[in-house]
Amino acid sequence: MLKMYRGREGMISWALHRLTGLGVLLFLLIHIADIYVINYGPEAFDELLFIYHNPFFRAMEVGLVAALYFHAFNGIRIILIDFWDKAVLYQRQLFWGVVVAFFVDRYIVDVRVPYTGADATAVWQWATIQAPVAGAGDIVYPNLTIN
Repeated sequence: MLKMYRGREGMISWALHRLTGLGVLLFLLIHIADIYVINYGPEAFDELLFIYHNPFFRAMEVGLVAALYFHAFNGIRIILIDFWDKAVLYQRQLFWGVVVAFFVDRYIVDVRVPYTGADATAVWQWATIQAPVAGAGDIVYPNLTIN
């Protein structure tokens, strides 16, 4: 009979750290590839920009930011465990501290955008609009609904 391993906080943290790291690496490789297209001229780069206006890709950008924050917070936890001898005794509490810090940060960044006063609805509207394709080097600032 097969027994299922019941992973605890340490295993879950280990797995999430590797998954978020791979996700960030994947984005970096895609980013390097699309920046390389600039060498073929502005027209080629403009044709590639359609991907950034796809709602799926914009949702993935939100996921990228979430992965970066979790990876950073968990990295701080790993540093504490590596350099503070007694941190191993508090591994479970440190993991839940990472989880709380992650969700507090996600609330602050995604639900209440402090510098614009925009709420999550306005951010989602921005993430799903079909903006016109900008030319190479153009900066487009979409209109956000400000509360």
